[in-house]
Parts: sequence; C-alpha cells; structure tokens
Amino acid sequence: MKVAILGPFHTKALKPYIPELPVNDPKFPPGSGGYCLTNLVTERLDRGLYTEVVTLDPLADKPIQVWEGKNVRLWIVQRRKRKLIRTVFKTEIQLIQKVLGIIHPDICHANWTYEYGLAAVNQKEFPFVLTVHDNTYNIFRYYGITYLPLFLITNYVIVKSKYLSAVSPYISTYLKRIFKKQAPVIPNIISKFVWEIRGCNGDNKTINIFSSLNLTRNKNVKNALVAFQMICNYFANKNFHLVYTITGIKSDEIPQSWHKDSGLLKNVRFMGQLPYQENIFLMSQSDILFHPSLEEALPGPITEGMALNKPVIASEESGGSRWLLDDGKCGILSKGKSVNLMSNDLIKLVNALIGCNYNTEIAYKRIREICNSDNIISNYEHLYNLAIENWSR
Repeated sequence: MKVAILGPFHTKALKPYIPELPVNDPKFPPGSGGYCLTNLVTERLDRGLYTEVVTLDPLADKPIQVWEGKNVRLWIVQRRKRKLIRTVFKTEIQLIQKVLGIIHPDICHANWTYEYGLAAVNQKEFPFVLTVHDNTYNIFRYYGITYLPLFLITNYVIVKSKYLSAVSPYISTYLKRIFKKQAPVIPNIISKFVWEIRGCNGDNKTINIFSSLNLTRNKNVKNALVAFQMICNYFANKNFHLVYTITGIKSDEIPQSWHKDSGLLKNVRFMGQLPYQENIFLMSQSDILFHPSLEEALPGPITEGMALNKPVIASEESGGSRWLLDDGKCGILSKGKSVNLMSNDLIKLVNALIGCNYNTEIAYKRIREICNSDNIISNYEHLYNLAIENWSR
C-alpha cells in the first residue's frame, strides 16, 4: 500500500532512511516540528512499510523538492510567509495536490485540520483519512477573533471528511458531539529514543521541575511561573533548592512586564528550542514533569514524561491531560487557572519525592498500553483499508 502522510514533519529525522539527505546544508529545509508524525513515519519505515511524506516549509527555496530512499520519499513543499489565511492556503494546496498527482497514492493521511486537511478534502482523485489533533472550539475560546478564519477552515475540513481518527477520547467525543462524526482513537507514537533512555533523577541537592512549552495563551506559562515562585518561598529554608527548566521559550521572548514582576523569573532557566533528543535528555534528568497547559488534545510532554518514569502534574482543564493521567490515578491533576492550587499540589509532590513516597510504575504501564506502536500501526492500516474500500470519486 502506498501511503502519503501529509503534515508538519522534522525532515532531518529521515537521514538514516535517505542517506543523501543534505541535513548539514544550512539551506536544507528543517521542517516545522511535527514530532508525532516523525515518530509515526519512522516506525512505519522500521517495519518496511512504504511511505511518502509531504510537508510544507517556509524555508524551502523551491516550490517542490524531493529526496528518495528505500521505502520512502520526502516531498518538501514551499510555504509562503505571508497572505496564507487571506488566500485560504491556495498556493500551498495547489502544490500539495500537484505532489499527490505525481505520487498517485493508494491513500492520503492528512494531519491537522488546516492546510493539510484542506488539501485532502479539496481533491477528488485519492481516498483519504484525516487525523484530528485539536479541539478547535476550545482553542477559539483562548485565541478569540484572530483564530476565526482557521476555526471556519477546520469546521469545513471536518464536515467534508468521511474517515477520521482522533488522537484521544477527548477529541473523539468532541467530534461526535459537535459534528456527529465517529472517529476511532489512535494516539501518537512515542519515539524509541524515549523508551530507551527512561528516566533518572538528579542530585539530592536540587529539585528540577521541567516544562516544554511555548508562549501561546493556552500554555498557561505565567501562572506556572507564579506557582513555582510560591513553592520556592515555601521551601526557602530547606537544604535543597528548586530550579524550573523550560524548553521551547528563550529568555528574550519573555514579555517585559514579566521581567519587571519582582522575583517571577528567579531560578528559572529558559532553554529555547532544542533538538528533540536534547529536549528528551533534559526531561530525563529532571525530577518532575510540569505541564500547566489549559488545552491539549494529546500533550506530547506528558506522554514522554510518563514513559521516562517522571512524576507528572498537569492542568485538569486539559481534556487530553485528564485522559493520559487517568483522571488523576497516574499523576496529579491541578487547577491550572489557580496558582494557589497549583503551588499546593507542587508542594505535595515535592514532599512526596523527598520522602521517596511516589510511584510512577502505574503511569509507565498505562502509557505503554496507550501508545503501543503495534496497535497504532495496525489501527491506521485498518482505517486506510476501510477508506480505500469505500472510496467513491
């Protein structure tokens, strides 16, 4: 079966499968994230399953670039830097559809409900499935009117899609409730690197709390910083100190008002965007995985933290976090909108760690079951075959 996977992708991850890939060339487009798709594709390739990868990149200097290896081709399509929404991704969609015409896939697997979803639903030649990664109704609540065009696009894409999958029951329920659409739950694959490295704690003199975030509204970064400073004050006279390490954000990206807020950034390290494996290594060296985000479908840092045997504390407002942590049985669910409750829960967790009174094995077993790669690949293959068998132009 020739499968074309459409979505954001970390292009350098294909170097072991496409030796000619010029990853050291500064002009080589690195891709725009998408580690969940990267893990899916590499898992397929390790199983010998032929895969075409189609991804957009604003750093591409040609409309279409292609590299080929055994059982894989990588297509990098140029993404404009301006006028994307105004033209409803018209140029990008035309280029993606041109690539699909060259590939002639048996099935298209579009990810996310924006430009990649539009490219799939607006073509009539090839069967497709759509994986929904977001609850855009809730995202609209956080972003407001600026998100309206993408909100309308995603509603159109979902309505026009017959075969969907959801990355968590939270998203599956959202699709059924709002769109009356049935979508099997197929979570994201966790990288083999995460399973191999597992977790180890640092020295006894430092408690390192780790987050992987960005500064979008739903990530709840400022409340997390306030809660951290509150627990620092609580433990001020203890014989250890606390450090809060945040990747994905640079210190110079922090709003000036936060710098002026006395003590808000004390003992906080902003590491910026790191290569994936370096990010995972830092997480593995931490003591607590703190994910304060208020809206997540299937938060990657939580899946990785559970796989690394890290105690996890997350916001109960996030549907994806609640599911992963089994409503608090596999981690701590706190109220992300309340800095007092978050700080209290962090204090309880730190005390539990100090007293060696916290067990992560239940969480580890749960994430092993949820993100079982055999099941994920098999469930996608079943959905692909279903879409192919029932395809009508």
